[in-house]
Amino acid sequence: SAGNVILHYGANSEQNASAVHADIRLAISPNGLNFEDRGVVIQHDHPAVWGSRDELFPILTIHEKGRWIVYYLPNGILESGTLGVVWGEDYDQLTKSKRVASGIAAVKGWGTGSYARISADTFALFLSNLREGTIQAYTMSPKNPARFSRPIQTYQFEGVHQASIYLDHETSTWFLFYQGDSHYGVM
Repeated sequence: SAGNVILHYGANSEQNASAVHADIRLAISPNGLNFEDRGVVIQHDHPAVWGSRDELFPILTIHEKGRWIVYYLPNGILESGTLGVVWGEDYDQLTKSKRVASGIAAVKGWGTGSYARISADTFALFLSNLREGTIQAYTMSPKNPARFSRPIQTYQFEGVHQASIYLDHETSTWFLFYQGDSHYGVM
């Protein structure tokens, strides 16, 4: 936004004997190196946020046609590991929230997420699931960020724990950057 790097991240704000309390926070950088924390944008216990109660950890932010979309994973509750989404007209005004569904099923994940535009109104999304050792590929339209396609592909790579997938449109080449058992790599 206006040449800045926008970062939504999860941070513990409080801890007690039964809960951690992690909120979605915002940081902004003019250069991608030095970030200024702008505080909480989504509170872990806000009743209008799907999956709120204990912890919310954002895994992916998309800015498309004036809409900011942040996918997150709640933790410490029944919905743990089920993808949620908040969105709005500005990166710090995310006013709508839902559980993400693929057909009627909830979308599960635990780890990182990445995306690539594959047409004018369609994105491919890739979600790591450390609990299952998989990366699942879906498609979605920013017009309905809570609705994913059925899983298009499930990837499972030996020794890969988390991965981000990128598309180089100029060469039509897909890249998978991953964290392995004892190394980082590219496929």
